[in-house]
Amino acid sequence: MNLALLEKVFMKLALEAGARIIEIRDSAGLDSRRKSDGSLVTEADKAADEILRSGLQECFPELPVVSEECAESHATYSDEFFIVDPLDGTRNFAKGSSEFTVNIALVRNGVPVQGVVYAPDCDQMFHTAPAGGAIETRAASSADAESAMCVVRDAVPPFKVVASRSARKSPRFDEFLERIGDSNSDYRNSSIKFCMLAKGDFDFYPRFGPTMEWDTAAGHAILAAAGGTVLRYDERDVLTYGKPEYSNPAFLAASSAQALRAFMRASQ
Repeated sequence: MNLALLEKVFMKLALEAGARIIEIRDSAGLDSRRKSDGSLVTEADKAADEILRSGLQECFPELPVVSEECAESHATYSDEFFIVDPLDGTRNFAKGSSEFTVNIALVRNGVPVQGVVYAPDCDQMFHTAPAGGAIETRAASSADAESAMCVVRDAVPPFKVVASRSARKSPRFDEFLERIGDSNSDYRNSSIKFCMLAKGDFDFYPRFGPTMEWDTAAGHAILAAAGGTVLRYDERDVLTYGKPEYSNPAFLAASSAQALRAFMRASQ
């Protein structure tokens, strides 16, 4: 596969989907409903889904596309596939928060190898580079946008931890903080947390609540390209993709090998 072309397609589709999401949000009224699993879906989710799936299928017809908003795709399994979350953070979006993203990833043999995470409200994009590494782009809608390689920071106490807002009610999250010792915590929603680790803003992102692969694959690809890793929390092995029902177990994302070693020492 031509990775340079893939990068351009990912970025183009993410921008188009993000623009449509903002357009729908800024129009009069926002229609939302509950899906069969109880999660929220809006007109913006559906519109962004159509942009991503049709765009990927047009450019790469040989690969299946698994999308949160296309239930039929959840029965599709392949050694190589795209996985997308057209609007990650729908609940935040519906409440008027800026904490939502567009996620696109390519998974090969269980590993997310390329990805893009776009935060439309901040016009902030993170993506993998064809030659390796990860890139943060500000003002992503501008042709003259300036890009910078993501950087990982030295993982030393006090450790910096980012987690979902729901983690504040999780006993397992409290146990994690006690295990690693001296630390500071911040709370964000959406897959942008992976990208904040890739930038070096945080050392750890533990997740004990339920997630799906479309929630994590793009951010996982970006973090891995920047030198980080994502482990199944209880098994301590690498989080893989293409699992039954595309469901994730509890996991730990670490910004670097140094951060991971620090966690492993604390776990002994």
